[in-house]
Amino acid sequence: MKFFFLYILPAFVLSTLASAQYISPTAGETISSTDPFNLTWVSGKYFKETSLNITVLFARSPFSSSLNGVVLVEGLVSNDPGIKTYSAELAPRYFYNDNETGAFDIIIIETYQAYGGANIATELYIQTVNLAGP
Repeated sequence: MKFFFLYILPAFVLSTLASAQYISPTAGETISSTDPFNLTWVSGKYFKETSLNITVLFARSPFSSSLNGVVLVEGLVSNDPGIKTYSAELAPRYFYNDNETGAFDIIIIETYQAYGGANIATELYIQTVNLAGP
């Protein structure tokens, strides 16, 4: 039984490291429509895949697959070696002078170099937050 536990633990740790995650804002967190918020996101790409950059969209929830939304930042890069962490202070403006509130999605489109080196691919990650007015 001890052998089984010691074998499973490293597999669990590696699978935890391999999954992308939002550090900030957290799911369901309320952000202000007038103040910037901190976005911190960790890529799950490592070893044979390399994260290159991310684009962050802001759209009313639920997000549709048409990739519509306001671009908050495009081509954000991380200089971290290995597993990349991306951070930025972003303003949650939906439209200029628009005071919409409610559930919104923060969409991350990660561009990465896939296995083999020459293949560029993208992956989509979504986190829902609440937008509160002034």
